[in-house]
Amino acid sequence: MKTIVLSISLATATLLLAQHIQYGDETLVQEQTQTATHNGVVLDESEKDIKLNTLQIVSTKTIQKAKKIFRSLPKSLQKDTHIYRVGDYIALRFKTTKTVRALKPYVKQFQRLGFKDAYVLQTTQWHMKKHLIRGSEGVHNEKPLTRSFTKPQQVQQQAAVPSKKPISQYLYAQLLSKADQAYKQGDESSSLSYYEMLYNTTNATQRVKNNLCYLYGKRGAWLDAQEVFKQERFTSNLVYAYAYGAVETHQPNFMEDMKEYIAVDRTGKLSLLAGYYYEQGGDMQNAMKYYTQAYAKNRSSWYNTYAYARVFDLAQNYPKAAELYKEVLTKIPKNNQNYGIIFNRIHQITIER
Repeated sequence: MKTIVLSISLATATLLLAQHIQYGDETLVQEQTQTATHNGVVLDESEKDIKLNTLQIVSTKTIQKAKKIFRSLPKSLQKDTHIYRVGDYIALRFKTTKTVRALKPYVKQFQRLGFKDAYVLQTTQWHMKKHLIRGSEGVHNEKPLTRSFTKPQQVQQQAAVPSKKPISQYLYAQLLSKADQAYKQGDESSSLSYYEMLYNTTNATQRVKNNLCYLYGKRGAWLDAQEVFKQERFTSNLVYAYAYGAVETHQPNFMEDMKEYIAVDRTGKLSLLAGYYYEQGGDMQNAMKYYTQAYAKNRSSWYNTYAYARVFDLAQNYPKAAELYKEVLTKIPKNNQNYGIIFNRIHQITIER
């Protein structure tokens, strides 16, 4: 896998336009049968009046393909994803809600995972029950939407974390090679699966753990990453790795997930990433705020100094910007690829102006 390095250009990052949210209406689909039961499930005609919304992730021709896609999803999303048969196709759908608004954040999340055609589907409780495929591998049963007034059962004791198994160095090397190769080929789902296998062995190195959290970050799989954090004694590098991945794909929950870690991080790395996150979104006021915070936390880092210099550069305080850029040049070797960029910028804002 590539080495994860944050690169901050002198130009403001382009704000990517969000995909337009499409809507459909399943109630317009003509039903072939109107029976009281369907595959052993009682269908109450009155439930056709219970309007719901669901997020249709993708549709396929075969249930095998649907299962494969299901298994590629982050575990945090699998629990609310189910498989349905509608007419001649198989559909993966996520959650059922009463309002469209509740699904909008997930539309963007699935689109960033590669499901560009994900859209909100208007349906009914009757249709969802009728189309759900029950007993399929990897498919969870739908929870009833009606309230239960029975006393809650006692919470079962939390299952113990499964113990990790040792494997041979040969098998470990094979899995690691496949993980890296899949990543280089753009197959991040397979790469993630291999890294999860490697992590669940006693052989797992820090590199494997970092790369696993990095890939979780790219998918916004915060709950999965937290499970890794809980099992590790030292988590700072894992948090940084997750944050790098989440910033690369501009995950919508990045700041919500990271705010507590940013507050206690003394290196300034997370503050720097927060600044870059806001710059990606075109919010330069917050970007400059976090770049300043990164420098205040750790002035020895040339990344932090460089970002802080840009705060003054963007504010057109060129003397201060030049002073800080020159400070950066004292912290990096001349053969560093950024040395020439910074040197030229100093020339532009001092001599050319």
